[in-house]
Amino acid sequence: MIRGNQPVEYVDETSFGITPSNPAMQWFGLVERFTPTLRTLSQDVRYLRADGEEALESLTVEKTGQELELSMVMKPNDLTWWATHVLGSAGGTDDSLPSMSVGHVVDVGGTNHYGLYRGCVVRSADLTFREDDVASLDFTLVGADFSGYSDTDYIGTGSHASPSTSVLKWDDIASLTLGGEAISDYVREFSIRVDYELKAVKDVDAATSTKIVGLVPTKRDIVVGLTMDFADLSMLSDIVALTKQSLVATIAGTTVTVADVAFPEWSGDYSADDLVETTLESV
Repeated sequence: MIRGNQPVEYVDETSFGITPSNPAMQWFGLVERFTPTLRTLSQDVRYLRADGEEALESLTVEKTGQELELSMVMKPNDLTWWATHVLGSAGGTDDSLPSMSVGHVVDVGGTNHYGLYRGCVVRSADLTFREDDVASLDFTLVGADFSGYSDTDYIGTGSHASPSTSVLKWDDIASLTLGGEAISDYVREFSIRVDYELKAVKDVDAATSTKIVGLVPTKRDIVVGLTMDFADLSMLSDIVALTKQSLVATIAGTTVTVADVAFPEWSGDYSADDLVETTLESV
């Protein structure tokens, strides 16, 4: 049997879908779950039967393409990977996203098998900080190429990733401001969800298993979530007016700015034995 606890690592690509020679693989973070999904696209073709062939046998199934998707659940060491690969830039958002090769090492009966998923780009990511908890990052990648596992190590004379066990936590949030002012209410959970629409560019002559030669972001949605105990009702006027403001978070020395944040809905939960709490999601 194959244990699920197997290494996963990555290296940035300089050319889409091409793993650098002798790569120095990098550590994602504390990955708790890695789920690669390979979909073979096919089409059923019914045809008029040949003489002597049964009518119900006149069917063939033909492969028409391939799709590749990787999902991970992890505890991030810091915000470096998230900023550069989810937002597109260490300094903020960018119109393009870097591609990477994701390496996976699987021990089968004492022998390592090495697999590379090439041309991988982030499609969605959800970063969450909860009160008195470790931060979490769930994300999904779209890939362009996978040729299976072999007993030949993909690093050549390169190196595998070195682990780091530090993690981001709730108290790593040094400040959280909205419209240039500290949020007066008591934030208990803070999240940023990023979703991309990726245009897959295909070439019939491509060497990739999916025929994809590029994944181009054509749309980006960023949703900020706040779960709070209210100190007062000052935020209500901004919600009613759909006021757009910049949200700035300083987390473990990294400043994250999301512009034009507006919350369209507020619903207070009043009960006899608790504080007034609400969860806000931006548009």
